[in-house]
Amino acid sequence: MKNDPLYVYLDQNQWIYLAQADHHHQEGERYEVILRKLRDLAVKDEIRLPLSAYHFIETWKNKDNEQKARLAETMSNFSQG
Repeated sequence: MKNDPLYVYLDQNQWIYLAQADHHHQEGERYEVILRKLRDLAVKDEIRLPLSAYHFIETWKNKDNEQKARLAETMSNFSQG
């Protein structure tokens, strides 16, 4: 019998740290272990990382389009759309 997945709501800054790790940014090195663990749990559907309107608004406000695209990609991948 499979347990229901754990839902974990991440604040915007936590998403930024994960995106930095996901895209091999120097600032994200210290988050690489948690990135791999969360990815593994998400693939197994043991954890879900939902997004809210707040996340979309905060991401949209970023003026750096490349940074915004990297963050959006990580958020999309980990939240499973």
